[in-house]
Amino acid sequence: MARLFFLSLCLVCSVASAQGTISLSITKDTRVLPAIERFNGIALHIDTTSIDDFPLNANIEVRNFPLSHSQTVGLTLQRFEVFTKDAIVVNASIDNGNIVERVVTQPHVVLLKGTIKNEPASKVFLAIGKYTTNGWIESNGSTYVI
Repeated sequence: MARLFFLSLCLVCSVASAQGTISLSITKDTRVLPAIERFNGIALHIDTTSIDDFPLNANIEVRNFPLSHSQTVGLTLQRFEVFTKDAIVVNASIDNGNIVERVVTQPHVVLLKGTIKNEPASKVFLAIGKYTTNGWIESNGSTYVI
């Protein structure tokens, strides 16, 4: 088996399949979070109840995603993976000039890609994990960091 050095991820696009649409709720969090308010950001609440069950290439819809304080958009997404089920992830470091490899478990994140609904030139990427979510949305020359 080939070893995969976990230095960077290459996002591999998947081919869409014709499945029913799954709804994912991502809403504005009602809590006041000073660290987010300092940069005029928006806290999000993501309903991750059944997200692990979303099949690969599933069509996923997010309604009323809070893009800004005054604008919501619909997102059209698909789940994808960057690792095969049997991929081995290796953390590599250098110790006294020697490469040290340590096998680690695959990261448990749900990866989603897509567009803003009715805006085919836009791009959306979300990586939703148990403790954190990262991503971005590109729309009309602006980038929104999640």
